[in-house]
Amino acid sequence: MGTEVSVIIPSYNRYPLNLLALDSLAIQTFDPSKMEVIFIDDGSTDETKNILKMYYPPFSFQYIRTSNKGRSKARNLGIKKAKGKIIIFLDAEMIVNPDFVEKHYTYHQTHPNGVLTGELGFHTLYSFAFPELNSNQLAQLEDLINQSPIYMKKFNTFIETRRPVQLIDKNDLHSQAFRKLSFFSQSELDKKTIELFGEDLKQFQTPWMAFVTANVSVRKSLLQLSGYFDESFRGWGFEDWELGFRLYQYGATFAYRRDIAGYHQEHPISNDSNWESSLTNFWLFQKKHKSIDVLAIVFILLGLYDRLDVHYILKEFKTLKVKYPNQFSSYRYSIRALLNTALDLMKDGEPVKNLTTLSGLEQQLQTILTEQDTIKSLEAYPNLVKAFDDLTSL
Repeated sequence: MGTEVSVIIPSYNRYPLNLLALDSLAIQTFDPSKMEVIFIDDGSTDETKNILKMYYPPFSFQYIRTSNKGRSKARNLGIKKAKGKIIIFLDAEMIVNPDFVEKHYTYHQTHPNGVLTGELGFHTLYSFAFPELNSNQLAQLEDLINQSPIYMKKFNTFIETRRPVQLIDKNDLHSQAFRKLSFFSQSELDKKTIELFGEDLKQFQTPWMAFVTANVSVRKSLLQLSGYFDESFRGWGFEDWELGFRLYQYGATFAYRRDIAGYHQEHPISNDSNWESSLTNFWLFQKKHKSIDVLAIVFILLGLYDRLDVHYILKEFKTLKVKYPNQFSSYRYSIRALLNTALDLMKDGEPVKNLTTLSGLEQQLQTILTEQDTIKSLEAYPNLVKAFDDLTSL
């Protein structure tokens, strides 16, 4: 039988969590003869290589080792090797339910141009107790243990020895008992998004933000059309949204499903900040795509608004342009200029202030403010007006 689904998992120093993730894929309801898992070990220095080179699951399994090429290159290598018509991207520390692959596959049978993300929200799972867990993580784990005494003996061993202790095993995956050591966390933002748009994001201005590679699937033919991950993106951040944006440009539709969950196995959190690499990647993203949809993310990076606020700002920006194509050009230009200037300042590590002056808008300011007064009088663009005011106040 031919391969229908390829699950691509990049991993860097995630052993033994990655082994449990693979074990959860080994008990899928989907026919294992029709799926493959491509595991890219991106230069790990832990036990990943020694263990997974000898891993023999019921599905076709490719272990590929690279020399720390980064997440974009690792995933692209997986795509090139993939035989499946449908690609599922999964993080190395994610445990999934037995119907995970089947539900992703079923969706694509009726959505040939679809991109499907798993549940909006986050299942946190403690599969191991690590002494390096921070105080908040340890408190969460202890609360879960108190509610699930079947794991108390193992937890007490951890308390006594302060050595890593495996809390769940294959039997817990089969019985689904592992869920006792997990909890679901959903932000107010996600709740509002679900309430407003449901599971299909057709009315959302930036649906491509749902392309998050922890748990997402797409047809390989769509990836071949849009291109793969941009390998100039290094470090952390935005390589998934950038590909999502390209998929959107090529006609992909985006959705999520509440019943396709992934359980993120908690591990010690690095103190290293990803902010710098994230800003650099977003700067590349914006330079590559001269779109207000992308540029508006600067509002989020500045901490002024969330993605739902950005939805309303973009909707009003586009409506204004469509309704009044020959008016308010200075106003629309000024918003773009202010956002670009703010991004350049952030990228260079400079304080974000004096945006009007640094954007070169002072000579046009009277014209811009006159246009703003007219827009205010229309009483249909409150979010856009506030966004402009907030930028010029910086």
